[in-house]
Amino acid sequence: MIRWLFCALLLLIPLTLRAGPMLVTSGEHDGFTRLVITLPHAQDWQLGRMQDGYRLSLPDATEDYDLSKVGDRIGRTRLAEVRQLPDSSDLRIVAACACHATAFAFQPDIIVVDVKSGPPPAGSPFEHALEQPLPRPVPLPQTPALALGWNMRQTGGIRPMVTPDRAPRELGRDLARQIGTAASSGLIELAVPEADGAGDPSLPQIELRAEPNLEMHIGERDTTAILQPDCPAPEEYIAENWIPAGTTAAGFLQKVAQVLASDIDDPPPSDLMLAAKLYLHFGFGTEARQLLQQLPASEEYRAGYIAISQVMDGDPADPDPFADLAHCRSAVALWAILARPHLRPAEPIASNDIYQAFANLPRHLRHHLVGPLIDRLREQGDLKAADRIRAAIERETRLTEPGFDLALGRLQIAEQEENAARATLEKAAATPGIAEAEALIALVKLAFDNRTPIQPARLQNIAALEAQFAAAPLGLDLRHALVIAYALSGEFQSAAQILRSAPSAKDRFWTLLAERGTAADLLDLAFTPPGDAAHLIRPEGRLRIAKQLATLGFHAEAAQWLLIEGAAAPPVEDARQLALAEAYLALHRPKDALASLAGSSPQADDLRARALVALDRKGEAALLLPHQPPSETMRHLFRREGDWSRVAATDSALWADAAKAYLTARQLPVDDMTLAVANEALDVSVQNRAIVAKLLAGSAVSAPSAETSSATTMAVP
Repeated sequence: MIRWLFCALLLLIPLTLRAGPMLVTSGEHDGFTRLVITLPHAQDWQLGRMQDGYRLSLPDATEDYDLSKVGDRIGRTRLAEVRQLPDSSDLRIVAACACHATAFAFQPDIIVVDVKSGPPPAGSPFEHALEQPLPRPVPLPQTPALALGWNMRQTGGIRPMVTPDRAPRELGRDLARQIGTAASSGLIELAVPEADGAGDPSLPQIELRAEPNLEMHIGERDTTAILQPDCPAPEEYIAENWIPAGTTAAGFLQKVAQVLASDIDDPPPSDLMLAAKLYLHFGFGTEARQLLQQLPASEEYRAGYIAISQVMDGDPADPDPFADLAHCRSAVALWAILARPHLRPAEPIASNDIYQAFANLPRHLRHHLVGPLIDRLREQGDLKAADRIRAAIERETRLTEPGFDLALGRLQIAEQEENAARATLEKAAATPGIAEAEALIALVKLAFDNRTPIQPARLQNIAALEAQFAAAPLGLDLRHALVIAYALSGEFQSAAQILRSAPSAKDRFWTLLAERGTAADLLDLAFTPPGDAAHLIRPEGRLRIAKQLATLGFHAEAAQWLLIEGAAAPPVEDARQLALAEAYLALHRPKDALASLAGSSPQADDLRARALVALDRKGEAALLLPHQPPSETMRHLFRREGDWSRVAATDSALWADAAKAYLTARQLPVDDMTLAVANEALDVSVQNRAIVAKLLAGSAVSAPSAETSSATTMAVP
């Protein structure tokens, strides 16, 4: 209560306090440093580049800047200097890092400049140089300021800041709107204080930390600051507005009974809407929806409240009247993301307004909706906002609900806290129910990422839950998890049987089969690609399976896997081409091997040379091959060409001995052979026969690889 009275007193400060110098204050935030320039009245401004920083230009200003508070709350990490240029109303802002600046008008008379680390975004309007500073304009005579009192009744150009006939509840709503707006713009921070046991625990405990010299308004100006053309009125979707103040559970039941037990056969729409809101406030989605569906389709807000009733029951809204409204700067944004089954990564959402709307929910609704909310924020990628929600709930009370542990475990996975996530998910899985099933699914995904086997008892538990939820949407996710769990445990036959009804698991199943499958598993399950489902398998998985089959000698089947169409990253595509060329060479299809190769690399050139040799295009092959050191393909080409001196110098010991024997035999005289020469020739012949016998016994070495040994021949000297 003291906080609200203090904030209300801020509203009573007269406008005359704003007159005087242009106050510049600052604040340090996560990722940026903020300057807030408070003007005595609205005026035009520009922010642009100058040689060593940025220049904020206010051509119509006649006042000086008050820079006395600039350095109170910041260091010199991003800002090196802020000063007023001489004889002008321009402000010079010098960065102390590789930073860029952006600016916006929080109010017509409040300018915000943010200095952020890193390069500016493409097309930033603040990176253009401004013209030279203009001389300061001659100040106009000042009209004496009026001190506006509580009973002031002025019309025309001056509007009193506070009027006496506004109801306290309306005043509180206006103040709450302005607080939410300022928080979403980063001008104030909202923090949940540590619980001290004081106060009503059912009320949100919010602590306000305001930037210096922040003015708050109410009335028309306040409304225009938060309303957006495509966003519905936010008041309708603030939970505290759904019931009369002070309504208890007993009073709720009594009020609903009055509406539903009326003698009127056809209750008026206003009574039905009131009863539905009462149900929603206490979390009864199905009951509220039954009443809302009795209203005419044209009834305003009917569709929105039906969507909220589905959220209360843990279901996505269908249809979704909040689609594309997650950017709204009001409570609408909260229901917009909760009404969705999933969020896209990095899609725009009003995170600060979502946090504020969540904090304003009744305690029981906060506990009921915290799990889905953390999940949506995690999916969108705003882990900081998700962590704020988690911390707020944990400070308020340590929830023991499985749904909260489930959401917390998923958040910890996203934050790469795997050990903590595993412990949290194990806790959620210990309570029977839907949360148990979803926690086990998350644990299986975690096990897949770490290639950890699943224990037999857990396999049986997942199988039992899959049978229990077979007809529900959760059943498909459990079947997917069961396939992966069996595959992680090496039971590929069992996994393959379930895979037929869980096609979404094909990618991970085949990845595990390629990594961990035995030769028997591959021959039984992956001898040929799985028909129309082959495109679901990642290129890396297809390549691994093909290489396994090629190692086992099944080159034709390996080629089938390699010929499956599908985009792949350059390293994987290059490896696929090489493996396919190897398979074609092993199948004696050198033309196809040449056609399958693209690009130039030592491996590709070596395979091209082997294909050219097989096509009897040895000259072309020699041009592709390096001579130092000679590759196996090059040595094979030397044998085919009969270049025995190179064979003797570069080939393996067996072939080198054979080549040397051949060269020695060629040097023996044929004519006029003496007895001594004949004896020498006989000895050489005996040695050569032994070498030839060894060469014939190891004839597999006559080719560059086992796959091409039958593709070429060599005449033994």
